[in-house]
Amino acid sequence: MKKIVLMFAVFCGVLSLSAENLPIAGWKISTMQGKFSYQLKQYPLQIKCAEPLVKDGQALVWGRVYRRETLEVGKKYEIKVTYKLTESPKGAIAVWVRDGGKFNLFGRANADGKTLSRQFTASKDYVMIYINLREGTGNLEVVSVELNKLD
Repeated sequence: MKKIVLMFAVFCGVLSLSAENLPIAGWKISTMQGKFSYQLKQYPLQIKCAEPLVKDGQALVWGRVYRRETLEVGKKYEIKVTYKLTESPKGAIAVWVRDGGKFNLFGRANADGKTLSRQFTASKDYVMIYINLREGTGNLEVVSVELNKLD
């Protein structure tokens, strides 16, 4: 009986440590260059560019989703963004973290899925997270976005 109780306690502890996606509510859209469509009702989020903006002979693509999250100054956090970028041999994902942390994460087209992650210490009481589709048309599926406090 003691073994069963111990195994149950360990199992519950592991489940409580599992991370969750940031809530769907709170994501906003920004289209800078090109013709985009978005899906923000559930994960995976979708950012799709069907047509670039052509200016001076250059194809320009820039669409994004973004949000603001509250942090505790001085605490350590980790951001994880898992994505798939399909129908886009030249496309790139750019994850920009601003204010409470300041850094960029980049990835290229990947149909199998990839996770970009980084740890940072909060320098302000909030952070802005921008997930951008740049440099090529295609379909960016944001499978999950986690912001986990580590300490």
